[in-house]
Amino acid sequence: MSADEFDPFIERAFERAAPMADTPLFVAGVETRLQSGARWRAAGLGVAGAFGGVLALREMLSLDVDLSGADNVPGVQMAESASRSVNMDVATAIHGVLENWGVADLTLGGVGSMQMFWIAAGALVALALAGVVRLSQDV
Repeated sequence: MSADEFDPFIERAFERAAPMADTPLFVAGVETRLQSGARWRAAGLGVAGAFGGVLALREMLSLDVDLSGADNVPGVQMAESASRSVNMDVATAIHGVLENWGVADLTLGGVGSMQMFWIAAGALVALALAGVVRLSQDV
């Protein structure tokens, strides 16, 4: 067989892939794996969002803005007192809701806010690396 006859023969041989006997089973397996990953991803994002929301609410309640340098600006004292009263009302309401949920005093021993940030950042990096490893193994 010459080179001119060989190329068209190869092209015709591989033009269409032959259907496999287990094609429906393979398609069902792939769809199941895709759905399973989506469920875990949604559950993980939900838990992380809820945890992050509770921590954000706790940090907002402990926010203390110092306007001591603005004493000579007219109306600052009035705005500051109005802001304090609104902040106290909102903080009291949010604190009451968090107490009802049982997470008002959410602490992990002596771990402060920055430690929680770095723990969460480390956990996210570890999860990202695990995802990369998993993706590299699936391909």
